[in-house]
Amino acid sequence: MKRMNVMIDEEVLEEARKASGKKTYSETINHALKEISRVSDLRAGLKWMVENHDDLWLPGYQEDYRPDRTPDEIGKKPYRRLPDPKAAKARKRK
Repeated sequence: MKRMNVMIDEEVLEEARKASGKKTYSETINHALKEISRVSDLRAGLKWMVENHDDLWLPGYQEDYRPDRTPDEIGKKPYRRLPDPKAAKARKRK
């Protein structure tokens, strides 16, 4: 640990201490610094996933396990895209 003097807004520090549940200001500051580092790592990981999204999944995995599947679709294979509701309404009107 490194000892240093820092000018910090007392009100903000107290709010952060209460929000984090830490007992001391030092714990609060260390927790905040670790959290900033953690968020930075998560952002870097998400950026990497966005750039390499095609290489992350086995073929068909995303289609079979997408979050918008209805309970009736689970277990049915092969996966087929759901019809677009707007397109279906347009076809009914014709």
